Amino acid sequence: MVLAQRTKASLLPCFIVRQADDTHKIIFAPQIKLEEAKTAQETVAINIQRLTNVIEFYIRKYPAEWGWIHRRWKTEAR
Repeated sequence: MVLAQRTKASLLPCFIVRQADDTHKIIFAPQIKLEEAKTAQETVAINIQRLTNVIEFYIRKYPAEWGWIHRRWKTEAR
């Protein structure tokens, strides 16, 4: 996000979805042109939320394709 801000680049979200025949389809969502806010922190927050909204849309549309690899919820026994 910060690199896009510095270079004035748009973000192009893309997703890969498995098809019924075990092939994959690449979906390019509409570009996200970054919005400017009063402060740098507000600008990042606004644009991260906009990107998160796109990601959430595709997770809801293709829930079987979403997986979390990081051990975020795994705790060590102590």
